[in-house]
Amino acid sequence: MDAETGPLLLRLDIPGTGEWQRYIDVGAAVEDPGGTHELFIVAKRNQGDTGLYNINWIDFHGPGISGASSTAIADTDRVRPNAFSLAAAYPNPSNGSVVLGYTLPEAALVRLEVFDVLGQRVATVVDESRAAGQHRLRYDTSVLASGLYLYRLSALGRSASRRLVVVK
Repeated sequence: MDAETGPLLLRLDIPGTGEWQRYIDVGAAVEDPGGTHELFIVAKRNQGDTGLYNINWIDFHGPGISGASSTAIADTDRVRPNAFSLAAAYPNPSNGSVVLGYTLPEAALVRLEVFDVLGQRVATVVDESRAAGQHRLRYDTSVLASGLYLYRLSALGRSASRRLVVVK
């Protein structure tokens, strides 16, 4: 919807995955209404559904998209986090892509980098300002050779690192 009570822009039925740590990609085309709009997602469960759902991020693609094309989902009802942390990559080991997550206690310039075992940087995944809160993004590991890597989050004068295993 392009407003809390605005017209429905898309209806999408999303199948369950059967497991809480298994995710699926769901894509749909939405006609651009022009201009700048807030995006509202209304989730309704079918009668008899007993499972839960979790939306981690939304990617925007197409003409007119500039800057970052992904966004973390913000939950305004939660208390702001007071810890700086870097989450474990999922799935790990990886053979295609992983979800990398981190938490910021306040807005900050963030740098998330991937290094090989020789300490050489092989990717800069994030290098921009991010809001306080939890962030998740997908990183494509298919361009990396099989092996052990480290990913490092740097922000607010602090850093944290974790291991990532890539298998082909």
